Amino acid sequence: MAGIGSGPWGYYTVNGVNYKNISVVTTSSAGSAWAFAETDVVPTNRAVTTGWISANARLFDASGNLVLESGFQTNPGTIRANGVWDVFSPYRNATGSFRSWGVSKAWNGATYIAYYASQSSLLSTGT
Repeated sequence: MAGIGSGPWGYYTVNGVNYKNISVVTTSSAGSAWAFAETDVVPTNRAVTTGWISANARLFDASGNLVLESGFQTNPGTIRANGVWDVFSPYRNATGSFRSWGVSKAWNGATYIAYYASQSSLLSTGT
């Protein structure tokens, strides 16, 4: 089934900031075959400054193999409370079924703490 699928939101707190993250996969409809992953991170209780959030959007096939990822990308500017930092993988041009399983990191004042988002649903391309 083509379209957009996600996992449930995940919640965590680092350095007094409450965050939520989610994995999203988007796949093509009939007549084409592509997919990409997205990881969204939201600071919910306050704004965060440059460099406080990093995220990696990762696309997996139905067998659990990592096929594409964005690499960790860090927010280049302030994100207001309930604003979204979203990161996208490259497109995978192929038929098949894919899911997203992203990772986000939050700055605790000394280092980044990683939190895996829940896996998205599995969606097929070109159907």
